[in-house]
Amino acid sequence: LQRTLKQYGVSYRQVLDDTRKRYALKCLQINRQSIGELSKQVGYSDAAHFTRAFKKWTGLSPSQYRLRANQPIDRL
Repeated sequence: LQRTLKQYGVSYRQVLDDTRKRYALKCLQINRQSIGELSKQVGYSDAAHFTRAFKKWTGLSPSQYRLRANQPIDRL
């Protein structure tokens, strides 16, 4: 697996982080579970580690992202 990923110029860590990120983004848009529950579901040992990673990915905390994702779009 590592050799194959190396051929594509990615590491296992990058694939894992990308998968966690996409899953977390989707869950924050459609689920109402707590950030602590989501962090465990995504594979982090605690919410603080997940929140740090999420801010690195998006520039927002999970709570901020959830608020923005669930705001109604103004229609013209």
